[in-house]
Amino acid sequence: MKAKIFAAFAACFFSHAIMAEDYSSLIPANAVEIPLANGDFESTEPAATKAYLSGKTWDKIAGFENITLSNDAHGGKQALQYLTDSSSYVIVRKGTPVEASWKGKSLLLLFYAKGHSRIGCEIQARWQEDKKCQSLKTSMPRARLGLDEEVWLPYAIYTEPLPAEAENIYIIFNTDMKYQKWLIDDVKLYTLESPANIESETGAFKGELSTLGREYCEGRGEIEPDFANIAPYAKINTSPLLHMLYRMTDGIMGTGVTLKGEGACRLDFRYGKPQTVTSLRLSLPPQYFAIFADTKGNGEYDKFIAQGLNKPLLGYWGRKEWPWYRVDLPQPMQVYGIRFVEFSAKPGTIMEFQILSPASSAKGLITESQVTPNAEVPVLTEGAAMPLPIPSQAQKYLQGFTIEPWMYGSQDGYNTEKPRKPLAEWPGFKKMMEDYQYFGANLINLFPPKTWVEVKDRKGGGPFPFDVMWPSQVYKWSSKEKYLQELCNEVHKEGIQVWTCNRVWNFRDDIPYPPKDKAGTWGRYGQCAIQAVAEQAENGADTVSLCQDEEFWNVTYPKSYFAISPIPADADDNKKIQIAAQNDVAEARQKAFAKRWNIPASQLPDKVEDKELYRQYVIFYLEEVGKLMKAESDAAKKANPKVKTFLELSQTDPFCNRFSHSEAISDHDLFGFGANIDFFNCDPYFTREDWIGCYNPSFAAQVLRASTPARQAELTLNYSWGSGNHKKNPLCIETYPKISYPGAALGAVLNGAQGVHFWRYNFACDMDPIHEGREGVKLAFSMLDTLAAWGGRDSHIPQDIAVLRSRASEDWFQLKVIAGNYSGAQADKSMGFDLFHWLLLQLFQKGYSFETYYQDHPEAWADAARFKLVILPFPYSMGKKEFDTLNAIIERGSKVIAMGAKGETDELGNPYPKPLLEELIASGKISYLEINPRKTGSHPETIKTFCELLNSSLAERRSLALNSYGKDVQAGCLERNDKDKLIVLINWSDRDTVVDLGLKMPGKTSSMIFFSSAIKYRAMQRDLEKVNAMTLNGKESLSADDLKSFRVSLKSGEAKILHIFAE
Repeated sequence: MKAKIFAAFAACFFSHAIMAEDYSSLIPANAVEIPLANGDFESTEPAATKAYLSGKTWDKIAGFENITLSNDAHGGKQALQYLTDSSSYVIVRKGTPVEASWKGKSLLLLFYAKGHSRIGCEIQARWQEDKKCQSLKTSMPRARLGLDEEVWLPYAIYTEPLPAEAENIYIIFNTDMKYQKWLIDDVKLYTLESPANIESETGAFKGELSTLGREYCEGRGEIEPDFANIAPYAKINTSPLLHMLYRMTDGIMGTGVTLKGEGACRLDFRYGKPQTVTSLRLSLPPQYFAIFADTKGNGEYDKFIAQGLNKPLLGYWGRKEWPWYRVDLPQPMQVYGIRFVEFSAKPGTIMEFQILSPASSAKGLITESQVTPNAEVPVLTEGAAMPLPIPSQAQKYLQGFTIEPWMYGSQDGYNTEKPRKPLAEWPGFKKMMEDYQYFGANLINLFPPKTWVEVKDRKGGGPFPFDVMWPSQVYKWSSKEKYLQELCNEVHKEGIQVWTCNRVWNFRDDIPYPPKDKAGTWGRYGQCAIQAVAEQAENGADTVSLCQDEEFWNVTYPKSYFAISPIPADADDNKKIQIAAQNDVAEARQKAFAKRWNIPASQLPDKVEDKELYRQYVIFYLEEVGKLMKAESDAAKKANPKVKTFLELSQTDPFCNRFSHSEAISDHDLFGFGANIDFFNCDPYFTREDWIGCYNPSFAAQVLRASTPARQAELTLNYSWGSGNHKKNPLCIETYPKISYPGAALGAVLNGAQGVHFWRYNFACDMDPIHEGREGVKLAFSMLDTLAAWGGRDSHIPQDIAVLRSRASEDWFQLKVIAGNYSGAQADKSMGFDLFHWLLLQLFQKGYSFETYYQDHPEAWADAARFKLVILPFPYSMGKKEFDTLNAIIERGSKVIAMGAKGETDELGNPYPKPLLEELIASGKISYLEINPRKTGSHPETIKTFCELLNSSLAERRSLALNSYGKDVQAGCLERNDKDKLIVLINWSDRDTVVDLGLKMPGKTSSMIFFSSAIKYRAMQRDLEKVNAMTLNGKESLSADDLKSFRVSLKSGEAKILHIFAE
């Protein structure tokens, strides 16, 4: 039915590509315009900024004052401009009296807008002197649509028919985001003779694409022989920054680029010379988009090519073939660039973007970009087969699964109404132990540690309303027996660790509030959390989480954080006690804040602003979270001195902000350093089109290790999505092929992780099997075992490069931008994140060996002089202690590169008289690279300049050299010592390829008696199936010179481990 509805809708309004400079082609022939006074905002002088408000044509609500007129207009000379630092309904077009002929008819609202973030629109029918109101159902998504700060975009909104009672029509523009600027212009309203279809798919459109019009089709992007796709040869700029753009032009359907941003997402494909374009194709087509062309070479994008408004949502789940959208131009067009802007409510994914040109005219462009491997490099070849090495228990990485207790039969075994058997006799538990032996697993991530026994009439308590597996003093529901202790005792016999984490800390309501002098900054909640963690440690858990699963912390408004509330005289006793306890906590926070910053207790921040007092509040709030975790950790280790602590977090780096995303943060250095946490964990789930795709586990390992002094990380990995049904969801397998299992695990430990576990165990066994999941996990753990047996956990990352990430720089620069104290583009607010993410991707893809530290904790990198090169991605904020530590490292001989900033502020965001690093840069002691990755990060010359700077800084001291010939091959090195090294290679591409490697190994031994001898090396290789001794130029015994340049062949989706060691 929905397919027919969409087909009719498309036929009425959107069945063709719109070749027009305005939205006139969106207006159906039977539409009748409703005159809107001042809909173009031209009737008011800019100087009289309130005139249009006092004239009661347009109005504001909720007390916003930042509504003005702007001369940046779409049409005419003026547009309505709106600025806000909050979110709500913002602008109202006051009542337009309804005429009788409009009733029962649908409305069409058209307007142009540009700006930051997102815009929503509500159309209301009102009657009885506006006392009665009905919000009309519209075609606009509830989540609102994106805005582009440089491009005016057209928006069309259709409504359900006006009710018969309607007397006035109100138009309300609104937002759900903070810190934004809008421009709105040329607002028009129409009635439609035919009722508009306003249904918007809540999920992906499942019907036949042929019902949507001729511009939709299925396939794998096959290109006719007389044409060529020139998209791979463009220089691509994006706003906001998108990574690994080659994924949407590589011709591989399972890769792609997920669009992101709080507003619209823009991609510009640029050419140095005009190119002939005949058509455009993209998969997956989004719901809202516009396409432009630059036909003059001035970057103005003067030609409007096509747009889609309220198109069906097209995903790849449930489809056999990839869906495509195509625009065939009426005649070939000469272009310098193509601009694609997506402004859907939820950013989509482009799996492939094709710009088609006649093959004859594209020939020169394609020829210029071809790369051929050097034929003279010797190839490492397989020799004698060797047995798979087996690591000892002490050598093994942590590897296992998320276990929910029902998976081993707890719903029956812990049911007190049934006969109780010892855990070791449960069939489900015995099967789990057999599987753990099969996989070589040694870690149970018990989430959540609850019985899974349903209790009649029990309500609330979050998603798992069951007893915890031990007698608890603080949990609302707990078992009477020590089930957790029994589980730990049994699995410890098999060398298996148990890590515990709860989904919700559902504490009892009847626990007394602490006295005022014991309340602290967390009150009763904090005391319960401390006790809950200690109980798990006492019951035998090896490692306990100090937070809830995937917990976020919101840096709330300071006014509410410090608020002391009056106690109503008529409140009941319980309410009075509750408010008094909350006030005790608020008072403790006020005193602690004043003490932390040595300021009067009365000097408290009350709003979000780009001032030192608010920045101090942000630091204080997060430090207090860390202090609570430290108290939990101390209690756990007092209960069980052997216990370790961890945080099971959600990865928030892809959000690229800690302020405007509901102030939500998760993986944070202030927690790790505040509580001295043993392990950081997060879930860097990925498919190949996500954020940074296959490099996500590697990235997470680097960041999490940097977040705690212990420098230990453990990751939660995923299976292929699509419910494991490869017949129903075959395309899901393409986005997460089998190499993803060992590749993710190897990428994590290659970057210092101590282990991984997969979410969840039942997907790898016969309960809910995922296609290739069992085989994939088995392969991943087998590869880890080989790496461990060859000394992986005893090895370290070569000390080539130290990356110093600055959390203060990322935060304070972003706050400056979103608060309106920055003259550049709003998209630059994520500059600190962008540069850090861009840098790590370059290092991953080019095979550089590096470790990440937080610049904010100089004690953690005080000995960074042991690294050959130190890189500071965006050191905008730098304290004097950080500067002195860096200066000492420079004096000891390390090279330093700074990117994008020069120490403009101190660690609290207060500007220095002149940038702190300015003199060091001017003197040549620090190399400086000015780069905006959003604009040029994907350009070949930018990457070339960056790599040349790295190579000149490292000189001949690079541990591992890599040439992957443009293919997506991840390479990295671990070393036990300078004569014993491990190389990991992961071919993420869907093509067979070769890589050239170069190792720096000592050539001779030396002694005190001036005698030296040549060192000979052996090479072993583990591929996905076997282990072989390797030869080079027919030799098994290799010299250091032999290892300076050699080639390794990799099949599509293959991973290899090389062990190079002295004889």
